[in-house]
Amino acid sequence: MIDTVTPSTPIFDDDFLVTTQSHIPNSNSSPSSPSSPSSSPTPPPLPPDNNDIVIRKSTRLRSQPSHLNDYVCNLSDAHSKSSSRGMLYPISHFHSCVYLPTSHSKFVLSVNNDIEPSTYKQASLQDCWVQAMNAELHALQQNKTWILVDAPPNVRPIGSTWVYKPAKTPLDPSVKLHQDTSPPFEDIARYRRLVGKLLYLTTTRPNIVFVTQQLSQFLTSPTQVHYDIACRVVKYLKGSPGCGLFFSRTSKLQLLGFTNADSAGCLDTRQSTSGYCFFLGSSMISWHAKKQHTVAQSSSKAEYRALSFAACELQWLAYLLENLRVLCIKPPVLYCDNQSALHIAANPVFHERTKHLEVNCHFVREKLQQEIFKLLPIHTKSQLANFFAPKSFH
Repeated sequence: MIDTVTPSTPIFDDDFLVTTQSHIPNSNSSPSSPSSPSSSPTPPPLPPDNNDIVIRKSTRLRSQPSHLNDYVCNLSDAHSKSSSRGMLYPISHFHSCVYLPTSHSKFVLSVNNDIEPSTYKQASLQDCWVQAMNAELHALQQNKTWILVDAPPNVRPIGSTWVYKPAKTPLDPSVKLHQDTSPPFEDIARYRRLVGKLLYLTTTRPNIVFVTQQLSQFLTSPTQVHYDIACRVVKYLKGSPGCGLFFSRTSKLQLLGFTNADSAGCLDTRQSTSGYCFFLGSSMISWHAKKQHTVAQSSSKAEYRALSFAACELQWLAYLLENLRVLCIKPPVLYCDNQSALHIAANPVFHERTKHLEVNCHFVREKLQQEIFKLLPIHTKSQLANFFAPKSFH
């Protein structure tokens, strides 16, 4: 049996074109039985020659993925020389911390190879953690938290565990900050510097606004409890260095506001705390948490006063967007989860609840009648302004 080679046959693929030679038997030759003595073994197929392979580049149109619309990406087809790490454009070529002072470089939010220890064995390998543990033991002995004595015979002591993990929340839900009777913190200047740095971080970290506002009330006479809570906030920030604000360029242009009040939340003065936040579409652009100047005699009065503060901020934001010639697609909306405040704004005939309200609180109703914004109810679980009140951490 004689085999022949047919002309080359193209094989098409999505991204390249390969030309091979097919090996098929001659149609004129007759097949012979394997047991026939006159038959000769069939030679194996010839491998394709590398010179016959032609690579064709794809002509498909390339488009940027939808999840990259908020980023500036380089999708050029040019083949650039990659770096040693396999990245075309390493971030170290464009950003550097060389010119930062040594005292400030530690506060830069950067991704590094430092790993928080989770066990004593891991912590004992780092000098900074060994020093921290020794300082903690020395403080426990100095404060007479415990006294080192010999263990009684036939008694197995209860073990203890070092906790190295950062805090998951900036404030413990069961803690209400007030002027307690704990020992005063001696280094007042240190406490003020720490709270000042936290106040600076509230520019980009709204989730620590409330606890920072609470800590700033005790700058003149802080206690050890206040300093420990401030350190807890630092631990929380250490555990979430990548959290921040995201401004999407595909966000809808509509002002959305959320307002809330912590009625009689201060244990020292029983004053309420007003909190609000505003979004331009899905991007947060304004937030605030502040103690009210006077004591509210009812929760309705506290909520309505917070609603008045939020209405002033909403009007200012609307004027700002108008001056910047930014046209919103829908009218602004302000959400409140207190039914009494909503009813008072719609119909101020509730004399039992409104006789103690100041005249300036009716600013909300005036703006509603002018159709500056719409006032809508919202469920408490969906109230985003709870971040600026204690119940946001429950």
